[in-house]
Amino acid sequence: MITQQQADYLLALPKHIIEGDSVLERKMYAPSFPVDDRLYMVSKEDDEFSFFLEITQSPKKNLKLTLHFQEEDASIGREHYGA
Repeated sequence: MITQQQADYLLALPKHIIEGDSVLERKMYAPSFPVDDRLYMVSKEDDEFSFFLEITQSPKKNLKLTLHFQEEDASIGREHYGA
């Protein structure tokens, strides 16, 4: 379990998309439907954590965004956001 302060810190970190060997500031996203994708990310400000954004679509066509993060040494949690 993480504290609210830790969650706020992780959410506020600038994140960059990893694609192959490249680190991207932004990316054009053109999903195929139904949506079920992952975008892997890192923060240049704190490389102790890695992230991935999971984008899924429910049978009712709602999108779900889940930001997962992992500490270099141990998993400390994940945050969910519905869209």
